[in-house]
Amino acid sequence: MSNTHRGDVDVKAGNKIYTLRLSVGALVQLEEHFGLGINQIAQKLSNTENMRLTDWVAVMWAAMRKHQPSATQEQASELIDDLGLEEAINALGRAMQAAFPPAKGGERPSPEAEAGGTGPASSSASSR
Repeated sequence: MSNTHRGDVDVKAGNKIYTLRLSVGALVQLEEHFGLGINQIAQKLSNTENMRLTDWVAVMWAAMRKHQPSATQEQASELIDDLGLEEAINALGRAMQAAFPPAKGGERPSPEAEAGGTGPASSSASSR
């Protein structure tokens, strides 16, 4: 059973329910696949025109592995086939949003904020 508070997203393909989660480990795996930081990956995922199928399979595989640790890239491909590309993309978008839940004030932090931002170090941090 999924835990939406932990970033889980359920998808149903055929008569089976898969739970997807873009955990920290999955996000690291995607950074390695894309050669990009998480903010750039989020931007890439939001602009689906430039995504390759190999990229979508990599994202689905990363999202599957928390709850299906033995999942293979072939199984990720099959899940995309079973869901249809549009539904798979929507599910992965929900998983990315769930990976960065709203702050207590109700606003969703950007991946940059989650990672500590990209601005210059504060004076206290730079004096260490």
